[in-house]
Amino acid sequence: MSSLLVVVVQILATATTITLFAAGIPMIRKIRSAGETGTISPVPWFTQISNCLMWTKYGLLVGDKMILGVNLVGVLTALYYLNTYSEFSKGGDFQRTALKAAAVTYTPLVLLQGVHTYENAVLFMGYYASCLSVLLFGSPLINAVTVIKTKSSASMNVLQSVMSFACACSWATYGMLIHDNFVIVPNLLGSVLGLLQLALLQIYPR
Repeated sequence: MSSLLVVVVQILATATTITLFAAGIPMIRKIRSAGETGTISPVPWFTQISNCLMWTKYGLLVGDKMILGVNLVGVLTALYYLNTYSEFSKGGDFQRTALKAAAVTYTPLVLLQGVHTYENAVLFMGYYASCLSVLLFGSPLINAVTVIKTKSSASMNVLQSVMSFACACSWATYGMLIHDNFVIVPNLLGSVLGLLQLALLQIYPR
């Protein structure tokens, strides 16, 4: 395995992931400009923070600084988005979603305390983080029903959809290079989900 190839893929994966995290900025600007959240859902950002926290823990367990660093950035950006969203949200939907996200995030961390071997801890966090990754990649499809009904993809974030596909492909490649199935599998599935988002954007233009 070429060390240069690994470095190139690491740079690509890092760049696409950070760009994906930054894809929420236009949505935040839209919320601030309108003074309300409108039809924008906070679910993708709650999914992002839960996912990134799990991968941060996994990165610590396996000693992968790249996984650790990139996901810390994801945690910070998601916190910013959710803080802004909460300022303009109305009703109790945001609070209820926040409680669900907290349960999804902290329950496995509590359960992890009962895992006494390193190998089992890696397996536990690997499986859980992988599941959350698939949810993260698929979360933009929460607007799919609206897109199909209105025959318009205006409610979808184009940059997020494009970068979701690019991010999944680059991480799947990285996983193959380091022989980590917990990185490979969810990102291959994420690539498929990313293609579905791109298909919706193509079929139902804005």
